[in-house]
Amino acid sequence: MKTIIRNTFLLALFIFSMNVFGQTAPEAMNYQGVARDASGNSLASQAISIRASVLTGSSTGPVVYEETHNVTTNQFGLFALEIGRGTPVSGTFAGIDWTTVNQWLEIEMDPTGGTSYTQIGVNELLSVPYAKYAENPGPQGPAGPTGPAGATGATGAVGPQGPTGAAGATGATGAQGPIGLTGATGPAGPQGPIGLTGATGPQGPAGTTGATGATGATGPAGAVGATGPAGATGATGAAGPAGPAGAGMNNMQVFTANGTFTVPAGITTVIVEVIGGGGGGASGASGGAARGCGGMGGGYGKSILTVVPSAVHNVTIGAGGLGAPGGPCSLGSTGGTSSFGTPILIQSTGGQGGNGCGSNINRNGGTSTGQLSMTGGKGPDAQTVGRHYGGLSGNGSTLGQGGIGDSEFFGRDGSDGIVIVYW
Repeated sequence: MKTIIRNTFLLALFIFSMNVFGQTAPEAMNYQGVARDASGNSLASQAISIRASVLTGSSTGPVVYEETHNVTTNQFGLFALEIGRGTPVSGTFAGIDWTTVNQWLEIEMDPTGGTSYTQIGVNELLSVPYAKYAENPGPQGPAGPTGPAGATGATGAVGPQGPTGAAGATGATGAQGPIGLTGATGPAGPQGPIGLTGATGPQGPAGTTGATGATGATGPAGAVGATGPAGATGATGAAGPAGPAGAGMNNMQVFTANGTFTVPAGITTVIVEVIGGGGGGASGASGGAARGCGGMGGGYGKSILTVVPSAVHNVTIGAGGLGAPGGPCSLGSTGGTSSFGTPILIQSTGGQGGNGCGSNINRNGGTSTGQLSMTGGKGPDAQTVGRHYGGLSGNGSTLGQGGIGDSEFFGRDGSDGIVIVYW
């Protein structure tokens, strides 16, 4: 297949996030991207220079901060920046007001590593799941056992006893009953039979009980004894076991080729983003009588998934559709499907190839099974002679973008999809 390279370059943005400490303004922003040439080929292992500017209020607002970076891409054309920690050109990162108006990020690149920058794009800075998930800390571990109680302090001295009240007067003794009459003594003579016992005289009535004396007044309370010294503090109990780790998302793995993902120990929830491959561009006919349209963008999906620690999941990356090889009204091919999971838990299909005869009205972008699903964009209709760029992927990224259509030459291949896993 022929390749035509022009002196222009593309930068494919796929993720950036803010590092926030406490409740202060962010100190820096993580930014990652893929550098590509005009044909969609990644600039692998190449030294490039980036100029990042923060615009306030709108995409054309004034520059409140600007810095530069010199980086080298990896074998996939991927590079990473920490915006706020580059070489300052104007303003300060700490001086950016994040509270009153929206801020926009402008990225410019010189693919030769020099200072001849070309604008790549301007994007509004928005929130990311990482920050949302970081608002929910993990549960608190159980409290450690209570330490032993300190020794009891000495008992204070007893206060003096109040005086005893006076005893009540003793009641009068009742009168004794009368003694019965004594029988007459018989004359002494021979002992006769024992005489009968005289009857017992009646008992006198009981005397009345004397009145109870009045209770004496209560004596005054004794003074309170001094407080004994405090007991020694008991030893501190052993610390309870640490609670489980919080559910914030602190890690990310990016797949640009087929592979596998092993769930780390202790992880039961992941967030997965999936983009399908872009459709190939179409070709027209010599002389521009029929115009080739750009390919359709791949679908975009995102899901929160429940997983099992140590489980292994397959990752498939949908390849970009092939551009039309030339000839009148030739269509580009459909992009491949990207997926995650064994069995598949989320997938996004590729976009259809561009129409070679003037209109993409019946061509469709990719779709997704994700909880959040966005259909890939359509390539614009080929209404003029020349190149016609493909539609962006469902989330507006150039990853999974449709290939370029051409009026007189062959169409270009669509961009490959991507899978990103957060945990």
